[in-house]
Amino acid sequence: MQNPPPVTPSSGEKVTAIIPFVDHDTGLTSSEPGSFIITDRRIIFARTPPALREEKALEGKRIWAELEKAINNGLDDSAASKRTYLRERNWIPGSWERYSTMNPDAVAAESPGNLSLAYEEISVANFVIARKEGLSDTVDLKTKGTRYEFRIGFALGPATISLLRAHIGDRAKDLMATWGTIDNVVTLLGGKRC
Repeated sequence: MQNPPPVTPSSGEKVTAIIPFVDHDTGLTSSEPGSFIITDRRIIFARTPPALREEKALEGKRIWAELEKAINNGLDDSAASKRTYLRERNWIPGSWERYSTMNPDAVAAESPGNLSLAYEEISVANFVIARKEGLSDTVDLKTKGTRYEFRIGFALGPATISLLRAHIGDRAKDLMATWGTIDNVVTLLGGKRC
């Protein structure tokens, strides 16, 4: 995954990467679409502003169409091949690209419900990276007393965990790599999928 060029606002904080298709689980059956903005100091969940939701949804449909075209042109239809294709795709162009030139403070303040988590506040980031099927990964971010659940689309979980490990080290955990199966992970989490 290619990262956008960094922007350095007056505070010196740099945007180093953008993960565009992230949903914040806000209830049992509700979620907010957005993006992860990775800086050298924090991770920001930026809700997709209402004015851009239709555009981003269309971009998601175009990506699925690209994937279908690749399959029709000979890409193996297995989940592993689809994940590899998506992970190697150029993710820079898109409505989310605007975050690469915004001041991180402006990103964090752009929409009500945006989350800004300084790396020192994150006690653990538990990832469940799809292995056999599916193209969505999940991450359960925990801070002091608060838990945030996210679904990361288009097989971008490995890129996200790699970026977070650069900032929080072994607090970013790939539970599937450690525990082997989704059943073991569910048991580890007390019967709840993260």
